[in-house]
Amino acid sequence: MNRIPQDIHIPSYMTDWAERLKPVSFMELAQEIAQHGADCLGFGHDPMAEHGATWVLSRMHIIFEKMPKWKDDVRFETWHKALNGLLFLRDFEMLDAERNVLVSATSSWLIMDVAERRLCRPDRFTGLIPTEPQCPGDAIKEPAPKIVLPKDVEPELIREHSVHYSDVDFIGHANNTRYIEWAMDCLPEELLYSQPLKELVVNYNAEVHRGETVQLYRAELPSAEIESSAQEGRRFIVEGRCNGRSSFITEFRF
Repeated sequence: MNRIPQDIHIPSYMTDWAERLKPVSFMELAQEIAQHGADCLGFGHDPMAEHGATWVLSRMHIIFEKMPKWKDDVRFETWHKALNGLLFLRDFEMLDAERNVLVSATSSWLIMDVAERRLCRPDRFTGLIPTEPQCPGDAIKEPAPKIVLPKDVEPELIREHSVHYSDVDFIGHANNTRYIEWAMDCLPEELLYSQPLKELVVNYNAEVHRGETVQLYRAELPSAEIESSAQEGRRFIVEGRCNGRSSFITEFRF
């Protein structure tokens, strides 16, 4: 089977002050097309629910070549890249009308037992989920990496966020896209309003539930060589901690 495509006309509510697609909106679209792609291959939400399980996103790496803008017509494609250890890999590409790549992404998924809130071994689903790739090719060749906060970097507490109705999804925890929204609101505003995001990596480490409070910490990392402005090349880590442990950690590269 070929890649699963979806044609999208970028709506205004998914864009930022510059009419560009917001990174969190890209992740919302990716979440939905991932579900559709899994449905097409027979291991979407309903078949997994019959086994008492659901998909949860573990890691994601996104490279933004050029953000589409309000009213742009784009094609979003996804494909299943099979099993890598305990992780199932899925890639994404967003293309413009001439089929140039605008955004590339790779994601790693785990399966969770809904009742026990524990991760399931892949062999429990032998015969349901194929272990071979859906099609050849990589959006990003290497799987999304693990983020490690450097020992010599001390993050500072920026703010706290209490999890409420608008954060929680049908699985009963804060949706993965909400974490990115919380994290980006911790970045310096002058940077967000002057430079588009170039790259994003996120690791999801633990569930966060309604009524819990997440402490959001930020640290700026040593920058790569800066070529054209004082803003380009800046890198930040934002980590969310809840009940004394890391719930997620992100790295942003501008």
